[in-house]
Order: sequence, then C-alpha cells, then structure tokens
Amino acid sequence: KYLEEDMDAVLRYKPDLVIGTTSLDSFAKEQGIPAIYYTNNISARPLFFAAGAATVLGMVSGLLARKEVFRSMKEYFTT
Repeated sequence: KYLEEDMDAVLRYKPDLVIGTTSLDSFAKEQGIPAIYYTNNISARPLFFAAGAATVLGMVSGLLARKEVFRSMKEYFTT
C-alpha cells in the first residue's frame, strides 16, 4: 500500500478514528479526525488477556471522546 491510497481512503470514508503511520496520523489530524500512531502507542501496549485489551480500548475510547476537539482545532486553524 501507498500512503496516498491511505490518505484517499481517509478523505473518502471519513472514519471516526485513524490508526496508522506517523504520516497518516498527521494527515488525519489535519482533517480534524482523531488519530494515533500504531508504532508508538498501540504496538507498545500489552494486548494479552482482558487487562491488555482494556488498556488499548481505554485509549481508543479517550480519543473518540475528544472527536469534537479535533474538529474545533481544524476549524480554528483553517478560518
């Protein structure tokens, strides 16, 4: 896959959250979409058993809860 294809998919589908590379993460945030780097934040978390899954789900839930903050930041910087 190419970064350009991923960026096109973000624009086309407007996901609630993007988990990807640093470049894709930055692009999504510029679009006002919550995003997180897979390599730095997700892969370093333990995923074993319920405690590991709860850690990752808590982080994702926190990002989704701040969705409006990302949109507000985009509006602030583009107006």
